[in-house]
Amino acid sequence: MGLFDVFKKKKELKEIYSFEDTDEEMNLAIDTAKVCLYISPIVMQIDKEFERTGIKVAFKTEFGHEHIWCENVKYTSDDDCFIAQVANEPENINDIEFEDWVRVTADQITDWYVGTSTGIVGGHTLKVIRNRLSESEKTQFDESFPYLSRQEKIDNSKEEI
Repeated sequence: MGLFDVFKKKKELKEIYSFEDTDEEMNLAIDTAKVCLYISPIVMQIDKEFERTGIKVAFKTEFGHEHIWCENVKYTSDDDCFIAQVANEPENINDIEFEDWVRVTADQITDWYVGTSTGIVGGHTLKVIRNRLSESEKTQFDESFPYLSRQEKIDNSKEEI
């Protein structure tokens, strides 16, 4: 399984794309996502009619944290929490399973995205991951998660003008 398979939502997926705690580019992407979570008005409207929404949640484990993508995100202003469905099988967490619904606070979120017909808002760690893939891996990634390539096409067309 490759990294892009995470978005196929299959329970039997086992491989996880990992980063070192010292990966500066990934840490910057996480920090950016956390800042943008608080200042982007689209995040508080994440449950509106977008093609796809997701949050990456850091769940505590005995080994530190496991970052898991959750989708079908709803924001609840009553208690300032996000409710979402676990989108892949946790590796080191016993009390959360694939497709479980979880309630998380903003401080647990390490990335988020809103996918639209024209591209993506957020997805900071996804951009780091995609940039590190070979061209053939990017093609496969884009088949299961087209929002970054849509955005790239828009950005490239703006540069040509």
